[in-house]
Amino acid sequence: MTTYRSPLLTPPREEEEVYGYRPVWRSLIIEATLLLIMSVALIIAGRGLSQNLPSTPLLIVTLVIGTAPVLLWLAFSWRAENTVREPRAGLLAVAVVTALVARSIGEPLITQFLRVEEWLPLSSAVERIIGYTVTVGVVQSTLIYLTIRFTLPRRMFRIRDDGLAYGIAAAVGYVTVSNLQTLASAGTPQLDSFVLRAFGDYALHIAMGLLIGYGVTITYIGRPIILNMTFYVVLSSILAGITIPIRAGLVNPVFSLDFNRSLVSAPRPLLGLGFSVLILIVPCLILYFLIRNAERRETEAQVEI
Repeated sequence: MTTYRSPLLTPPREEEEVYGYRPVWRSLIIEATLLLIMSVALIIAGRGLSQNLPSTPLLIVTLVIGTAPVLLWLAFSWRAENTVREPRAGLLAVAVVTALVARSIGEPLITQFLRVEEWLPLSSAVERIIGYTVTVGVVQSTLIYLTIRFTLPRRMFRIRDDGLAYGIAAAVGYVTVSNLQTLASAGTPQLDSFVLRAFGDYALHIAMGLLIGYGVTITYIGRPIILNMTFYVVLSSILAGITIPIRAGLVNPVFSLDFNRSLVSAPRPLLGLGFSVLILIVPCLILYFLIRNAERRETEAQVEI
């Protein structure tokens, strides 16, 4: 005798009990939280460490921060795939290929050909947003999409969370290369400034990867509209175009008068860090709602049948 259980009355306790897949959101929360805690601690102690640590230990610390996104992802996402019934194949391949594409095409195109840091920071606010959107945003979003699209066959996308997992893999591959490129060009940078930029880039790339991964998934297994994938690439590019100049404006020092009526510089690193956290959280909440709402409608439709 078959026992009927309404999903609305007795919801499953864990995502893996329904699909047999690794819960993407849980891994992402762990990785992002650990990186945030590490970043806050190093930002608070950053100036002291930069002044007191010898160059070699300081370089090691910056290397750890620069590679932390991919190291945390390997520990809590990729490794966890081996513990579930339905592991996602190709995650490591997506991360590696994205890193190679970013190193060989993305970073040279942005830094050597477009040279955005030489002319965009001096532009007006609107021009910076548009400029970063059509340069950095378009380049990075397009490369992330093309990597996912041509590295993975269509059959890899079975549920909506699959696209998120592959999008995160592409994001950590890209941001790790970006961090190492910054270290290679700047030598040993100011620790707190580098940590702030590294976490900000991590948050932005994860948000972009989630949007693009979600777009690929619903294109394959959902009900896509016309130019569906183009919409998510453009949305991801706009997100980068808005985030980069606003974050720079929040982080850069402001000048004010102290009690002696002298002009002093007041950096605001924690404000910039908070903005990066917001850029990470908001897309996650929106996509979580969209995915769960779609799954709920599908479940209700199956029950009615």
